[in-house]
Amino acid sequence: MITQIESADNKHIKCAKKLYLKKNRDKSGQYIIEGINLVSEALRRNENIDFILYQSGNCVLPEI
Repeated sequence: MITQIESADNKHIKCAKKLYLKKNRDKSGQYIIEGINLVSEALRRNENIDFILYQSGNCVLPEI
């Protein structure tokens, strides 16, 4: 499901911002991957992905 984010107060934006700090990654067990190649690889490996953020107009979705 694709949802357009309208505000920096969005829960996914807040979560992503928090994950830039190691202590928050350690606490949550989550991490950020950036770039289409890493996202494609995670999808190929059937990794558990909570959400994907991308900038409209700049994303070419990979074929799986």
